[in-house]
Order: sequence, then structure tokens, then C-alpha cells
Amino acid sequence: MVYKSKEQDFIIFHIDYNNSIYMPIADTKPKIGEKVYAIGSPRGLENTFSSGEISQWRAENLMQISALIDHGSSGGALINEYGEVVGITSGSFADGSQANLNYAWSIEVIKPYL
Repeated sequence: MVYKSKEQDFIIFHIDYNNSIYMPIADTKPKIGEKVYAIGSPRGLENTFSSGEISQWRAENLMQISALIDHGSSGGALINEYGEVVGITSGSFADGSQANLNYAWSIEVIKPYL
């Protein structure tokens, strides 16, 4: 393990693996209105893909998104239209609201540990 954060709900670990394919990390934070895509495994359904946009920045590194996040999707990649990782999906408010209250941490939170 390289680093973990309970507050931001992530863990960084290193594996030795050659010839791996990976998604690049974005150089800049997305702006409100930019399209994003969430990849996750909600309720065990692997590689589920949803789309949306950045609705608002709620804190320095916490974004509200309209891409759907369901149970089991937290920790998945949030990518921009160029296939760059811009965030880590976190969750949503499960209060029956239909207001697209889904959240992701900016990829900026892990950059210092890479």
C-alpha cells in the first residue's frame, strides 16, 4: 500500500506488472458543464458505463456530477471525453431524490502520492 484516506475513501497501491494498459490522468480539473463518464460495477454488474456532466464543485476537490453512481460503483474511474481520468466516483444521496446528486473526488487528491 502506498497511501489511504478514509475521509476521501480511496487507497493507492502498487503492483508489479509489465505491459499494462492504463488510462492517462488529466492535467487539469474539469469545468462545470463538461461531459464525464463513470465506470463501475454497481450491484455486481461489471464495467457499467454512465454519462453525465460536472454539475458543480462542492469543495476544492469534490465535484457533483449527473453521471449515475449506484451501490458498488464507488472507487471507479470518472473520465473526460478524451479518456483521461478526472476523478474517482464516490457515491450519491440515496434519499429517493431524482436530482442527480452524485459525487466524485477530483483526481487531484491522489496526484501528490503518485
